[in-house]
Amino acid sequence: MTAAPGSAPTVPSRAIGAVTIAEHCHRVDNLLAPLRSTHRVPIRDALGAVLAADVQAINELPAFANSAVDGFAVRARDVEAASRGTPVTLTVATYLPAGVTDARSLAPGTAAQIMTGAPIPNGADTVIAVEDTTGFVRDRAYPLVSVFVSMALGANIRARGEDIGRHACVARAGTEVTPALIGALGALGLASIEVFRRLTVAILTTGAELVAPGTPLGFGRIHESNSAMLEALVRGTGAEVVSVQTVGDDTASFRRDLIDAANGCDVVITSGGVSAGTHEVVREATTGEGVTFGPVLVRPGKPQGLGTFHGTPLIALPGNPVSSFVSFEVFVRSGLRVAMGHRTAGRVVRTVTVTEAIPGRGSVRQFLLGLTSDGSVTPLDAHAPIAALAASNCLIDVNSDSGIERGAAVHTWSLE
Repeated sequence: MTAAPGSAPTVPSRAIGAVTIAEHCHRVDNLLAPLRSTHRVPIRDALGAVLAADVQAINELPAFANSAVDGFAVRARDVEAASRGTPVTLTVATYLPAGVTDARSLAPGTAAQIMTGAPIPNGADTVIAVEDTTGFVRDRAYPLVSVFVSMALGANIRARGEDIGRHACVARAGTEVTPALIGALGALGLASIEVFRRLTVAILTTGAELVAPGTPLGFGRIHESNSAMLEALVRGTGAEVVSVQTVGDDTASFRRDLIDAANGCDVVITSGGVSAGTHEVVREATTGEGVTFGPVLVRPGKPQGLGTFHGTPLIALPGNPVSSFVSFEVFVRSGLRVAMGHRTAGRVVRTVTVTEAIPGRGSVRQFLLGLTSDGSVTPLDAHAPIAALAASNCLIDVNSDSGIERGAAVHTWSLE
């Protein structure tokens, strides 16, 4: 089961101007949906992308009958009486390493010394493993081998097309490209495939109080953490991060950086500057530019913004790290993945029991950081948000006006 944030029931009451999670998810999805497109890429560049069309084999695999073992290709009739007590001795007429390119033929009463993967010579119809013989010929002046077993027709031979037939469907549209699939495509001789295009994302975090990690803190300063977190979250969807910036609270400077970012990507994601305060840089820089802001009935992450800025979709998240993290998971992750062709867009949802009561927030749906173990989940301390962020492995979906009692069943979104 996967998370479907848009499936939340409409609540009967709300704050003035607030929208439900379902409504905001719908807006984000609609904003990103037009970005969905396809292109052809080399298979080595396709890891993590999603197939836009079924992939059909252009060749049979294997392309020729070949040996499945190291040993000797023979005619089964010639060794049908062979045993440990009465071995059959044959003349080794030819030697076939893997990679031989000329067709060989095998006369009755002879054998071909053959390596795994080498083509079966014309006339041979079985392969005897070297372990069932006197061993490989070391002196070609005495090219003899004794065979100790009889084998059925076709033994130890990979038939032409046995693995994959010509025009067989190798992978369906909507399949995420994995290293294993890339290997299979290469084996089939496919150099490129049609996939959904990865979206490119620019990230801008805001705040005059922010300094880069590794920089000593002055009074009133805090380390900037959202840019690295959001970059990891975006990469986790399969999208490509093309720029990451941390900008102060100067509106004109932020606007210039935002325009540059919007001109070089598919989607801009910002954090901070979206609340109803007196100096909210993202709000101020995008006023009248097609970006709207308002509350959503969710905790944390109430203030949200979205729209199109200079022709580029913009999603504005709150600046608090936990709020930014939850907002991305609830509103952004699914939309990005759907726009890149993923069939499974949401997080895996598990139903577990909660170890302590969680109070309700009326019409506000809550997503709390939690830690699951052995079929239960423990809400982490909201008064220590960064510690909770570090320790969490799930989000607890509290979709109840009155809260959840201790020991009750609750849905969690896996973050693993």
